[in-house]
Amino acid sequence: MNETKRHSGFFLFESEKGVLLFHRPAASDSPRLLISSSHDGAKFTQKNLSGDFSSIGKKGKPFGNASSFRAAQLDGKIFLSFFDHDADSLEILSSDTGTEWESVIKKRNFGHPTVLVETASDKRHAIAAFSASGRKFITLSLTDKKFKAWNLRGVVLEARPKFFDVSGLSPLSVSRTKHGIVLVYTAINREGSMTIGAALFDAKQPEVLLWRSASPIWTAPEKWLGTKMSILGGANVGKYYYAYFQSATGEIETFPMSRLWETYLIPSLLKPLKISKVLGSLKKKKGEPEVLPEHQKITISVSHRLSRHAKNPILEPRQEQSWEAFSAFNAAALMIDDKIHLLYRAQGHDGISVLGHAVTEDGMRISKRSSDPVFVPSNPFDVRKLESPYVSFPYVSGGGWGGCEDPRITRIGSRIYMTYVAFNGSCPPGVALTSIRTRDFGKNWEWSIPRLISRPNQTQKNWVIFPEKINGKYALLHNISPTIRIAYLDSLDDPDLVIDSTPPRPKDEDGERWDNIVRGVGAPPIRTEHGWIVLYHAMDRRDPNRYKVGAMLLDLEHPETVLARSSDPILEPEADYENHGHKQGVVYVCGAVIKDGTLFVYYGASDRSLAVATANLDRFVTALRKAKPPKLTTISLS
Repeated sequence: MNETKRHSGFFLFESEKGVLLFHRPAASDSPRLLISSSHDGAKFTQKNLSGDFSSIGKKGKPFGNASSFRAAQLDGKIFLSFFDHDADSLEILSSDTGTEWESVIKKRNFGHPTVLVETASDKRHAIAAFSASGRKFITLSLTDKKFKAWNLRGVVLEARPKFFDVSGLSPLSVSRTKHGIVLVYTAINREGSMTIGAALFDAKQPEVLLWRSASPIWTAPEKWLGTKMSILGGANVGKYYYAYFQSATGEIETFPMSRLWETYLIPSLLKPLKISKVLGSLKKKKGEPEVLPEHQKITISVSHRLSRHAKNPILEPRQEQSWEAFSAFNAAALMIDDKIHLLYRAQGHDGISVLGHAVTEDGMRISKRSSDPVFVPSNPFDVRKLESPYVSFPYVSGGGWGGCEDPRITRIGSRIYMTYVAFNGSCPPGVALTSIRTRDFGKNWEWSIPRLISRPNQTQKNWVIFPEKINGKYALLHNISPTIRIAYLDSLDDPDLVIDSTPPRPKDEDGERWDNIVRGVGAPPIRTEHGWIVLYHAMDRRDPNRYKVGAMLLDLEHPETVLARSSDPILEPEADYENHGHKQGVVYVCGAVIKDGTLFVYYGASDRSLAVATANLDRFVTALRKAKPPKLTTISLS
């Protein structure tokens, strides 16, 4: 731009004719904004145009109480999204030239900032909207080109405590490339500095994450610490990506970054090429070298990871109910009449585990929850001896001192069978079995007399029943490591049923895998056309005391055969609620169902609350099948 005085910028975006910056002199209160353009991303020239935004604002104050401006060019038109704090809604405007604007839609209770991009999907899902949700998540919504039919797809990115993006996730810009949809986002690292990362999504199915940078592509200079900087936007210019920021004094700065993350799908840890004053002198110093990306080897993330629900946890303890005042977590799940029923483990401050009941119709929002327990300990193997206030056997799970723990439920014909961990406080925990008629489930709660089916005085957990007979027999999966062990039974109602099992242990050659300590099965197996999905819990000796979830695919007719096994966790404790409950670093699955083509996985978070994560079933199975052999894929640059 020819003038050097300070300006007040509002937003900037990449257009077909270069980079467009909407701004006004800092001292001006006019609702009309000036428009400047740049072809190189650094030198801006003011155009003889100005945009009329007089419709935004209250009582003559331009832009009112609005923030989070993001703009993009879609199908030849300019679309601007911003958040109106007075109306508590996200608003989207459109314009052909940037001079005259009209309102497209206002949406309440919608995340911000929001960036828009065209997808390669059908007309109903032609536009993808990536939005910040709190400080930990970025969510995805899809809509048609008229912004009428909206479809929330859920969380697509979340903060990562062990990486550069520990909090403050916010979309900066998004664009379509030959590789897919590239989302550039800002985040805050452990030191409190702003960083920039990038993620690649499938163009036709933008909820599918293909790759995410393991290192920041830019980190704010130290002088910014403690300084408020506004984000104006970002743009691709040639082989560089430019991010634009404005300080409280009105100076606008841009940082060019290499776009190697698009070219090679790898993260690049770069220093800024230089700091440029957009509205001042922008000439590059002579002899100033460009900083090249460092050579590194990286892993490619896979798309069979689960996506957390943005409003997790979905169940938490209720202080007004003494039986679940301490925790409400690890839940079995079952679909009945298109509703998902959850039997969850609950504890009061007495440390006794009982089971509660909840219903969700969409898989995420609880529509019904029992006021009393629906299953309580009533047998010598699960009732704690009252004369002993403390556990005499050295086993404590989820802070409990006894009772019915970690249920799994399976429907076969007219009955629903439940296995659970039975613990009386003085003997090793074992596995018990009970059942109920399907017509009584959720109503009368008339359970059959529970029986301990594991060998007495042996520690056993995590036994599940297949949802259908295999070769004419009931199948009970009781061990998955070092081999799959299944008991085939003529009846599940035999009063003398006792199954011998050994604790899971890893194979000797598994020492380098993420799951070199296998704990056991999570939810009962789920049938697909390609095999049985089995979710399981495991740990890594190199990352001790953190429960993670993996997935296996077993052969349909011979489920002892493992067809595929996830090469990395599909879920691991990263969110706050998974690390700040009663036990840090625990995600524990007891139930999973398929509803409308989506896999819903219900898991206990840090032994306190219940959460849910989802995945598209077809894509999940496809990615899992490609995960064999169980080795990480690497790419290196020579």
